[in-house]
Amino acid sequence: MKQTLILAMLAMILMTSSSCKRVPFYASEGANLIISTGKPFLKTGGDRSIITVMGFSSDGEALHDHTLVMFQATLGKVEPAEVEIMNGRASVEFVSGQYSGIAEIQARSGNVLAEPNPLTIIIGNAALETLSISANPSLLPPGGGQARIRIFASDADGNLLGDIPVILSTTAGHFSSGKSIYTTDANGMVEDLLNTTATAVVTAGSGAKTAEIEVRVEEEVENQLPSAVISYSPASPQKGETIYFNGSLSSDSDGYMTRFQWDFGDGTSAFGEKVEHRYTWDVSGNRTFTVILKVTDNRGGQAAVTRDIMVTAI
Repeated sequence: MKQTLILAMLAMILMTSSSCKRVPFYASEGANLIISTGKPFLKTGGDRSIITVMGFSSDGEALHDHTLVMFQATLGKVEPAEVEIMNGRASVEFVSGQYSGIAEIQARSGNVLAEPNPLTIIIGNAALETLSISANPSLLPPGGGQARIRIFASDADGNLLGDIPVILSTTAGHFSSGKSIYTTDANGMVEDLLNTTATAVVTAGSGAKTAEIEVRVEEEVENQLPSAVISYSPASPQKGETIYFNGSLSSDSDGYMTRFQWDFGDGTSAFGEKVEHRYTWDVSGNRTFTVILKVTDNRGGQAAVTRDIMVTAI
């Protein structure tokens, strides 16, 4: 009988203890809760930050163990949504979702709200204030080429922001990476190479922020052919004498000369803007030779001129 009574009393004690643990215990009026986070900026898609709440009674002592604190978030979620203070503090995790924005997180214990209220965490591109874009070069030669595109993301204070999603598009050509969606690096930058044969407008976008730049391709214009001019000295050359030929008076109105080709009319030739030549022959008497100068410009245009030169026998 005595043993049965003891067992019954133990059962009542256990039931009472279990029942007490299920009753919420909240901070009393005058208490202070302070909330903070280790990472005020998060990426979208499951990035995490530890949120800590510290609790103090009105007289500055740590709140009692098992004081219950509850959390709410306008964006993302808090795991777990309820936690008990132990040794004056409690910690939970905030997890970002797929959307960018400013998450407002509120913590309370009974009627006591944690300060600051709310705690804010910026997710994704919500901190973005400015996108800037550049192209180097911004003017490509006829036929097109390659331009280096750079985008920088910054906040309202001009601080460069990493992990900002950026969508890049172009009206002509393609990007070397083959991508269209990027993320800024630790320096707040996105970089790619645009390959285009036509003038293109490149647009960068992140959320409501956009920036664009034009990469122009010069139009192909008709090549103006060069003009070839022969000069030489001495004016009355003799057989075996060195003759100095000069093509430097040749010109090109829309470019420059890249090649000078000489034909001396005696079966020999030479290349260069300025060349030297001697005429010799076995028979007696004077000879006349037809010299041809062919010039080529930087766009492949060609022109030629001839000049008859009388060489006297000694």
